[in-house]
Amino acid sequence: MEAMKAEIAVLCWEEGHVPKGLMQLESLVGNSTNPDSYPFPVHFCRIKGANVETVLENPSGKVLRRMIEESKRLIAGGVRAITTSCGFNAIFQRELASALQVPVFSSSLLQVPLVHRREASPC
Repeated sequence: MEAMKAEIAVLCWEEGHVPKGLMQLESLVGNSTNPDSYPFPVHFCRIKGANVETVLENPSGKVLRRMIEESKRLIAGGVRAITTSCGFNAIFQRELASALQVPVFSSSLLQVPLVHRREASPC
């Protein structure tokens, strides 16, 4: 039986540059970077240069370009959606979504407007 290919890719911060507190979260089932959180194959892709400095403190166009390049490579290999390992990557949501031909979910915070509309609904 042929192994299923991952249809979702998670863009992750560079190996060795993830803050200690986030590393602890990665061990928890339910965290986006824990393979046991998914009942299907997921591809995890570490982005060279992605870290606190280049995402949070001084968002880097170079890191964004790497995210786009890696995502395009993954899409060519069959990935059908891109997400990220940290909601702070939402700073790049618009650019990633514009550059890629698949759905991009850089942060769970993207759901806030949807939840707000649901709460405002009389249903």
